[in-house]
Amino acid sequence: MDPLVVLPTDVVELVFEHVDFEQRLVCSRVSRSWHAFILDHCHSLSIDMRHYYMEPEKYSENLLLWLKRVKGVRHFTMRFYTQSFAPDLIDTIANARWSGLRSLSISASKGGAWLPTTDAQNVLAIVRDSLQLRKLTLSFADVILTRQDMITLLATAQCLTHFEYRQIRGHPPRSTNADTQPPVQAVQCHALTHLTWITSFHDFLYDLLPLCPNLETLTLSDSNSTTQSELENMMSLILLKKLPRLHTFAIGEPRDHLLKKTSSDLADIPGLRHLTLVPEAMNMECQSYLSHIAAELFQAHQMTLLSFAVDISAANAYSFWTQITRQLTAPLLPLTYLSYNFHSREDQGTALEVLFYRLLERCPHLDTLNLWHVPWNDHQLLRILSASDTLSRVKVQTTRLDRGPEADDWLDGVSYTLPALTHLALHHHISDSFYHHLNRLENLKTLAISSQNWISPTTLTDFFRDKTPRLERVDLDGLYGAFNGKVAAALAAIPSLHEVIIDDDASITEAELRVLYDHGKIIRQRLNTPLFPV
Repeated sequence: MDPLVVLPTDVVELVFEHVDFEQRLVCSRVSRSWHAFILDHCHSLSIDMRHYYMEPEKYSENLLLWLKRVKGVRHFTMRFYTQSFAPDLIDTIANARWSGLRSLSISASKGGAWLPTTDAQNVLAIVRDSLQLRKLTLSFADVILTRQDMITLLATAQCLTHFEYRQIRGHPPRSTNADTQPPVQAVQCHALTHLTWITSFHDFLYDLLPLCPNLETLTLSDSNSTTQSELENMMSLILLKKLPRLHTFAIGEPRDHLLKKTSSDLADIPGLRHLTLVPEAMNMECQSYLSHIAAELFQAHQMTLLSFAVDISAANAYSFWTQITRQLTAPLLPLTYLSYNFHSREDQGTALEVLFYRLLERCPHLDTLNLWHVPWNDHQLLRILSASDTLSRVKVQTTRLDRGPEADDWLDGVSYTLPALTHLALHHHISDSFYHHLNRLENLKTLAISSQNWISPTTLTDFFRDKTPRLERVDLDGLYGAFNGKVAAALAAIPSLHEVIIDDDASITEAELRVLYDHGKIIRQRLNTPLFPV
């Protein structure tokens, strides 16, 4: 028998304080008492089994047996591939009774077949046993929460601040039993501040959300099954200010990470700070209504709104921006972030440019601008980008194909300045007119260029030589042979440039790379990850 088996726990704990992690693992193999000590002190567990999707059963049984022995877990994160693992995992956690659990996150990949849904009793048992639970994330198809389940959860989890619920395999049938029960008006969940509900809208959310008076962030999914009535009910909560502390509201999730900036000047003013409306699967009836309600929300919260990400269908684009610009009541807006998808409506390009410019003129604090499928030529694009002197981060994807001289669009000697620009991602043809009418980007540090059209190596060389004196990092994607020795020399001559990222299939010769290497530039290769996914 191992003589160390009989060591008391306090001695083991003392030893553990003076050895590194690898030595702890060695000790755990030779002493059952030390092994038990580890099981008792696993406060944070993060397990990722997605790499074993080809043989999901190989480790799952041993893992569940091990989890049954672990005690005192406070933070648990589990990611797996197969949906069939979820019920056993939840059952194991429920029976383990981790009373000190503070955060629980269980998520499955999108792979795997659709499984019959199960009730949420084990999830509710976990919540009941974990009175200190603050964060709960459920992202898989097995657990269906009914109205009564949600009432129980809100009534029980009095410390819960963040709840994320995702049905990754689509929208299950609506419940016809518990969902017909009347809401419990006495239930109040004062702690809940962040709710993400990525599944069917469910009518009961409209009744239950006001039971969370301190809700600050609400993210909902869009679906073809969503009716206009459901959408109207949900929007009425925002318009009628039944969620008085709500600062962030989203339908769908934006392509880009939304920086949740705050402003001390708006700290005590009620109203939305961040509004995201980017539906992907919503039916046409709801899309038309959403374009109208989006303009109303913008108008109602224009004095507090800091970020606005919106994706309106092409058919409703002109009426949407007309309504937006007509309802502007303040001379200046606090907006710092704007993202919009134009859906390539070239027939409305000029009209939309005029309306868009009117908005940007009133945004003296605009810092980030993301524009997708923009139907503008060089002149229109540069005019919009120069409308705000504060723009520091810009991402633009244009789709207009006619890249002629467009002499009628340019005034003699006109040029555009972007004084605050530090980060630019440009999916746009850098033509001679674009080069000649853009002033030096004095503060640009990061530049990403992607183009579906051939770019002249001469124009590209002149652009790097004359327009980007302080560039630190450049990412080149899809330049179709525009990179040559002169372009490499122009990049090598920029003293501040230290990193160049190229395509894995870029037609760049060893001699051109040597020019960059000899000037101390770091060359990195992008492996099949385009800057602007289709």
